[in-house]
Amino acid sequence: MLLKSLRPHGPVLASILAFGICNHAFGGILRIVDWNIEDDIDGATTPRPGMNTVLQGIGNELIAGDAQPIDIMTLEETTSNSVTVQPILNMLDGDYAGANYQMSSYQATEEGGDTADGNGPNALVYNANTVQLLNSVGVGTPSGSGNGEYRQVVRYEFEPIGGNSPFYVYVSHMKSGSSSSDATDRGKEATIIRNDEATLPANSSVLYTGDLNSNPPEAEFTNFTAPGQGEAYDPVNFSTSVQYWSESATDLRYRDDYQLMTQNVLDDAGAINYVSGSLQSFGNNGTTLSGDSVDNGSDTDLAYMTAANGYSPTQSQILSALTTASDHLPNVADYTFSVPEPTGLALVVMGAGAMLLRRPRASSNPA
Repeated sequence: MLLKSLRPHGPVLASILAFGICNHAFGGILRIVDWNIEDDIDGATTPRPGMNTVLQGIGNELIAGDAQPIDIMTLEETTSNSVTVQPILNMLDGDYAGANYQMSSYQATEEGGDTADGNGPNALVYNANTVQLLNSVGVGTPSGSGNGEYRQVVRYEFEPIGGNSPFYVYVSHMKSGSSSSDATDRGKEATIIRNDEATLPANSSVLYTGDLNSNPPEAEFTNFTAPGQGEAYDPVNFSTSVQYWSESATDLRYRDDYQLMTQNVLDDAGAINYVSGSLQSFGNNGTTLSGDSVDNGSDTDLAYMTAANGYSPTQSQILSALTTASDHLPNVADYTFSVPEPTGLALVVMGAGAMLLRRPRASSNPA
């Protein structure tokens, strides 16, 4: 299966769409990725070898029967937007016909201004054909142990194209380490994020993404999951199963990377809604043992991606690329969204008599 062109995409709800008689119609699916890309250490500042192979593989992967390009990708350990993120946009634009990938113009900061030691700023790329970036806000001022924030958290506000229900994506890279002071710092950063979320409208749909360097139970998750507005939920209930481990690709051992969410996103009542069972560490389905590499020959994830089945890149190429593109595996999940039904709907035939509403496209508004 070759890379697909950009689209309004997703399953068809024919009984609703054929007649257009409900207030909201199925809008589609968003593929959201979080990835610590290790482009701020050991002299690396631009995408490492193999990154584009991994990005193509993510776009080709079948999740609950759906394969599609990345819609939003949050990033940790960049050097800067211009040096690190722009080349990623160029890759994605080259992968898909009609692509329009963009980044936020906001440049996040980091404690001490040193981006060359694993302390690079958080960032984000998005598909402007499917989502509109409404706002980008730096959360807190990194002061290291002073407030527990070493890399500035960023909050991004999005809206699906054609929709009118915003949702929010936080990007965080918390303090690493296993000491009590490290755990305290992570707890402080989680509190900074929850305090900021409390300023949003009640019942906002929110994702908390990033390299959380977790070692639960500790203050980080106690603070994230404290009752009240913005309470965070893990769709796999903070599972420690090896299939959710994301570090490292060559020495699998930790679950560091997360997509936490508010209750309405988890329970199918939000502006975006989690597709049950879709969260994964890309390239890891639990068949790589602790301490082993995902390209050791025993990993069965993505096994259907063969040349004989029409896939390019293939499973072996993707698993090999994961070992060079970063020390972390990408964290991937799918989310559905709805859009209001416009007046004057145009119906188009989508094969075998299935009918899909063609929705208007709004221009992007990067913040």
